[in-house]
Amino acid sequence: MPGLRDEVLSPRDAALADATVSQALKDLLTRIIPEKRFDDLRELVKQGVIDPLDVPEKHPLMSPVSQVMATGDDSKKWLSALFSADSEAMQKAVMPKGYYGSDISRFDVRYGLERPPLLGVLLGNPAKVLEMVTTLPAIAGKVLGWKSIPQYGDTPEPLFHHLYNASEFTVKTLDMLEQLTGGTEFLNIRDSRGATMFHRIVSHANWVEDESKLDMASWMLQKNPQLLNDPDRFGWTPLDRLLARTKGELDSSMGRFLIVAGGRLERQMAAKFNVAAELDERSGKRLDKPFTRKLPGPGHSP
Repeated sequence: MPGLRDEVLSPRDAALADATVSQALKDLLTRIIPEKRFDDLRELVKQGVIDPLDVPEKHPLMSPVSQVMATGDDSKKWLSALFSADSEAMQKAVMPKGYYGSDISRFDVRYGLERPPLLGVLLGNPAKVLEMVTTLPAIAGKVLGWKSIPQYGDTPEPLFHHLYNASEFTVKTLDMLEQLTGGTEFLNIRDSRGATMFHRIVSHANWVEDESKLDMASWMLQKNPQLLNDPDRFGWTPLDRLLARTKGELDSSMGRFLIVAGGRLERQMAAKFNVAAELDERSGKRLDKPFTRKLPGPGHSP
């Protein structure tokens, strides 16, 4: 009839009406996810009916990964179902054309990429690293060593090192990781400069008096004493890095901890390597000076 306009379908309805979109993906959107059929999804992936890495050009929401990202708190279970058959495919997974969520008309400009990597999206919060590890316990050790795909030209870093500044990263976390991975091999995972997590924890200038970080350093050395003088790829030991970042300052709890444990210097020079002697000298300067009192002059009462 004149004056009537063609009905405009929502992006979701347009995707469901599109004959080029597989029925499996439509079922994922309309039945499997709404009804939380995790086992059904896992079976479809194992059979090859659904490919977690499928990225349709026309309808981003129909991508299994983007649908899972729109499930909120259940994303951990969905990711486990999607990647259980080939978990390491998660490393290669990308979000379709920058979309990830329930609104497929939205382009997320934070990433500035046509297809941002799934791990990059998930790692916006360090707690997501722990989620990835617990989601895939059978290969937890490998997951910690996975390299994040750069989003802005940054150097790829292992997922384990993404925990570096996280408030969730404590001795309790280390205990959990040891239990999940069946050991402490993850302590040998190195970042792009060849440093271990021990290297990074003990050489942070703001953590030299942080009791929680001292506890973590102690835990790591108890599990792997070789970390103490293990150099990075530039030949710097943990104690070298600590001195470099504290401008040669040894008088700290972390500095004393490393030296008492047997830390060595390979690239740095310390004029006073004996911390105990240095502390004695500083103490003397503060306390051993003779006390002098200026007496009042003539005519003044004391």
